[in-house]
Amino acid sequence: MREHGTVIDVRDGRALVEVTPAEGCGKTCSSCAVAGSPHLRRVELDAPDGLRPGSGVTLEVGSGRLVTSSAVVFLGPPACFVLGAVLSQPLLRALGVHINPDLGMILIGGLAFFLALAAAILFSRRAAKRHWLTPRIVDVDRAAPSSPLPQGRT
Repeated sequence: MREHGTVIDVRDGRALVEVTPAEGCGKTCSSCAVAGSPHLRRVELDAPDGLRPGSGVTLEVGSGRLVTSSAVVFLGPPACFVLGAVLSQPLLRALGVHINPDLGMILIGGLAFFLALAAAILFSRRAAKRHWLTPRIVDVDRAAPSSPLPQGRT
């Protein structure tokens, strides 16, 4: 996924970038609006050499990383619930437990769901610590606006 932004400040090899949402962003998930920033957000990133305030930049997060993260967090727990419910009867028979089949499906499916949810939370925390979904600057528009001339000069 690519987004565009403007460099606000550059210090010590880090750039503060104000990101403009990508085309169509916010029309389906509204996560930026929920986070309290419906239009612009700021992010601090590694700055390539020669980056100046006012430069336009293109940011990218790998699509594979987005898809993997989304699948783990949003598809994993429900899929584990269904799998646990389907496998509940053979599992309960193998363990020698005799309970109502519907109750067994709910219990085993629920247990599988919460285990997968715990795994998704751990995955999410680990990804955040490793900055796995932090965008990186992939292109720089070096034609930053020049400072205006002082009044009275041409």
